[in-house]
Amino acid sequence: MPSITIIYIVLAFVVAFSIAIFQYVNPIKKKEKVSYLLTFLRFISIFLIGILLINPKVDQIELKITKPSLVVAIDDSKSIANFNQEQQVLDFLDQIKSDVALNQKFNIDYYSFGAEVKTLDSLSFSYTNTGVSKALSELKRLYKNDNAPVLLVSDGNQTIGKPYEYFSSNQPIYSVVVGDTVKYEDLNIYQLNVNRYTYLKNKFPV
Repeated sequence: MPSITIIYIVLAFVVAFSIAIFQYVNPIKKKEKVSYLLTFLRFISIFLIGILLINPKVDQIELKITKPSLVVAIDDSKSIANFNQEQQVLDFLDQIKSDVALNQKFNIDYYSFGAEVKTLDSLSFSYTNTGVSKALSELKRLYKNDNAPVLLVSDGNQTIGKPYEYFSSNQPIYSVVVGDTVKYEDLNIYQLNVNRYTYLKNKFPV
């Protein structure tokens, strides 16, 4: 309530009290009980009229503190198991869940993904396909109004979907890479140039 409104209310109180006393000053001197009652009623009526004219407004401000969301997305595909990284992933997950400071700062939501994104129940590392870009797209859709950062735990081996290297999002994405991070090039020999004939045990160019 503004301070000027409080001043007006105090003035209305003083004016109402003064008018009531002035109108019944003589009956009060006679100390009749009915005069006291009439004085009080007149004061109340004048004061209420003043309040109605002032029309005070009370603004109620409600503060609600909401922790930001943190999304943890874990690769649940067979490639994690193929490189014997299951325990490393599970240990990392337990570390996040037991981090008191992190849990006090964020509302942490857990997801697993293979070909599809699911709310994390348990990890089996049994999905035959991995769609990292699809998982990121789905999380972007789910948190489009939240801009929640994503903690992505994966070996980076994608088998379906668009290349995630070109994925664009307003959400900060932090990657935790497990397993073999070496990229192996696919090589193919499509032509050999050699002599048609050569002698046994002779060296010849290829």
